[in-house]
Amino acid sequence: MNEAEKLATLFEKFPGIGPRQARRFVYFLLKSGNEYRANLEQAVHDLTQNIHQCKDCQRYYASNGNNVCGLCDNTSRTSSQLLIIEKDADLDSIEKSEAYSGKYFVLGSGVKLTDDSGKVPRQAQLLSQIANQQELTEIIIAMPTTTEGEHTAQTLINTIRPLTDERNITITMLGRGLSTGAELEYADSATLKSALESRN
Repeated sequence: MNEAEKLATLFEKFPGIGPRQARRFVYFLLKSGNEYRANLEQAVHDLTQNIHQCKDCQRYYASNGNNVCGLCDNTSRTSSQLLIIEKDADLDSIEKSEAYSGKYFVLGSGVKLTDDSGKVPRQAQLLSQIANQQELTEIIIAMPTTTEGEHTAQTLINTIRPLTDERNITITMLGRGLSTGAELEYADSATLKSALESRN
């Protein structure tokens, strides 16, 4: 396997990228020139050095000298609500809707339909976040309206139920507005706002 093939194999690991698209990326880099490739290499290096994972919500953020992101460090956000989402892009979409001002937790991925372990990604961190958020009165589960999203939501409920029952924390789900099969990442702000306001 030559260097171009090795790079194409790495590109194939990107979400939604197949062998053909991966090879197109490699050919693009080959004809882009040394300056572009050097800039790309520097950007990847800077990403590794300067982007960190928040110890509370688990999202990735630009380093600010703290081990928590700006959202978790923002004292004006309510600590009575915790919104659990699948990925960082979902958080970005919800923030753009300006319909939510509580805390977040990012799972990082959903639970595969073939996974019957009863565990969710980052489970230890999630349970710790719930335990440490003393003012918490509501947990909002915001998963994609797909079969896998529903499986993830149910696994989540089973996981957090002992803690929520013990502390009388309400569990809610996003309401009307999101069509079946929808990804939060691609939903418009008005739809997300409606889904948040009509949660049940």
